[in-house]
Amino acid sequence: VQDVPVLTRFPATAAIFLPGGSVPAEGQRLAQPALARSLREIAQKGARAGFYEGGVGARLCEDIAAQGSPLRDDDLAAFTAQWVEPIRGSYRGHEALQLPPNTQGFTALQILQLIEGFDVAAWGDGSADYYHHMAEAVKLAFADREEWLTDPDFVDIPVQRLIASDYADARRRLIDPQRAQDIAQVPAGIAYPDAHERRAPDGDTCYFCVADRDGMVVSLI
Repeated sequence: VQDVPVLTRFPATAAIFLPGGSVPAEGQRLAQPALARSLREIAQKGARAGFYEGGVGARLCEDIAAQGSPLRDDDLAAFTAQWVEPIRGSYRGHEALQLPPNTQGFTALQILQLIEGFDVAAWGDGSADYYHHMAEAVKLAFADREEWLTDPDFVDIPVQRLIASDYADARRRLIDPQRAQDIAQVPAGIAYPDAHERRAPDGDTCYFCVADRDGMVVSLI
């Protein structure tokens, strides 16, 4: 309910997520036929013809251009996916791989490094100590993410310093086992060289990863 003003900024989001002009009730089915048509079009034509050079991309650009975005059809058409070398970390002897910037993969590796310094097993899954220390580690990693996550074609991001074990050791000392920090006040460990305003904490995207016993994995944002 708190995000209603955000949803009503644009007619398209209001029509999708506020059917009949109101917030859906708990348990109410939220149908998205336009999304289904878009996914079907991409599935039938492929990513290039269905999205980047197709109708879905054209409709997307038309809508956001009306809101002042500079993104145009030819920008999408010129896009090419890149094969990149993963960044590597570890957690209790296990290798962890993540995508480099411009994704926030280094943040996950930082969190693992921070948590590795605690006896997580002794706390027990679901305990107050477990959730407190996990949340505080996330806050520290997010502070560095807000400071450094950008396009690596334009900024030299110190990824290896950010995921180094000695850096995690120093940052871990900021975690107070008895007190929660205000995420807006948690400082970055490595300061960006140019003066800038820090973005106020806000909502973010949702992510989940599911794996089965046969090795099938789905990673979805």
